[in-house]
Amino acid sequence: MFIVVDLWQPVLSELSSEERTYLSARLTAARASTTWKSTPVVSQTNGRSNRPARPVLKENRLPRPVNPFIVYCQMQKEALGKTRRSASEARKIMGDMWRRCTDEVNLVLDSASIPSYGLISSLLEKEYYAHLTEAENERRRRGHILDMRDRAIADWEEEEARRKGLLAASTLEASADHFRGLLLENYMSERHEVDMNRQEELESDPAEEEDEEDEEDEEDNEMA
Repeated sequence: MFIVVDLWQPVLSELSSEERTYLSARLTAARASTTWKSTPVVSQTNGRSNRPARPVLKENRLPRPVNPFIVYCQMQKEALGKTRRSASEARKIMGDMWRRCTDEVNLVLDSASIPSYGLISSLLEKEYYAHLTEAENERRRRGHILDMRDRAIADWEEEEARRKGLLAASTLEASADHFRGLLLENYMSERHEVDMNRQEELESDPAEEEDEEDEEDEEDNEMA
């Protein structure tokens, strides 16, 4: 059974085209004006991850759903474990108990007579485990979707860090937190540089700042 999941897509406060143009021009000018420097060694893995390819179909497959009997056994396992019984004996006991409960429930459903207290108890117990099973399968399904999302985030962050050349030449594998930290540090550095440049432009051109203030005053007057 397969599911179609809307995987996480990166949503960042990206730099505008003007800001990216400024950074590109600044880097080009800095390289042209500086003296010769040794070319940094770029790892061959910067463009591609070293992780082995994961089997896509297996990763996208939903976990196998459990049935009420499995949930019943999981809840009875601890109690039976204290009796020092073997695994085969415990399985037989739990199977007999579940079968007896199932037979009693079927008797209630097929009989037109008023069921006894014991039969009602069996019916409620069967319904109880059915609800637990539904909740457990939903928990496993959501956990699977979140795992797929986390893997997509980690893969994108690693590829983005390698594409930007943020890794040292000797870095082959690193944790997801390391890649995320590199991307955040790079973004904060670029954002700080752009903001500082914008502040310098405003300070060097007070007329533009006055025009902006006049426009804001006009907008306030119109709203009033």
